[in-house]
Amino acid sequence: MVGSSLSSTVELISGVVQGSGIGPLMFLVLINELAEILDLAGVKVELFAKDIKVYVQIVFPILHHFLNVLTLLIIYVFTICMLV
Repeated sequence: MVGSSLSSTVELISGVVQGSGIGPLMFLVLINELAEILDLAGVKVELFAKDIKVYVQIVFPILHHFLNVLTLLIIYVFTICMLV
């Protein structure tokens, strides 16, 4: 509300309402699962608050492995986006 004016309402098709109680919990579930997937793929991950750092050395022999990790991430993100 701004002054006496209200914004129009819209139907949410994904995500959670900003300021909701469940938003932070959903974020923690998402980020922790992401870290687990990367760890299983042999990628070093560090989490701090809302940030994630990913460490991977890219050299030609493991380039295929790195591309597989990226594929896993893409599948994970699209799966989560479809569920929310």
